[in-house]
Amino acid sequence: AVFSIHNGDRALVENVLYENIRVEHYYDKFVDFRVLDSRYSKDHERGRIRNVTLRNIAAVANTHNTVSLIGGFDEEHLVEHVTFDRFFLGGEKVRDADGLHLFAKYAKGIGFR
Repeated sequence: AVFSIHNGDRALVENVLYENIRVEHYYDKFVDFRVLDSRYSKDHERGRIRNVTLRNIAAVANTHNTVSLIGGFDEEHLVEHVTFDRFFLGGEKVRDADGLHLFAKYAKGIGFR
């Protein structure tokens, strides 16, 4: 994914800022923030992701229905407070999850400004 955070262990990943980025090519996933159990996980406890901001981002439109994913592991190990601030796709400001083809599970506080 272009913008990706995978938390496969007990870490708290927080206060992440992606800012002033232009994306000219991508395929597969566009945004992919997940708390998961992966082949790289070292223990059984899962962590969290919170307070991620994507600000002043401009990306070309992709004609291949590229999806975005935001997902926690369960109700206790969430992805929280992700903000898309001045996020443009194909010259259009993204105003909601549909504008990103965003699928979310165990996520809360996803906002668009």
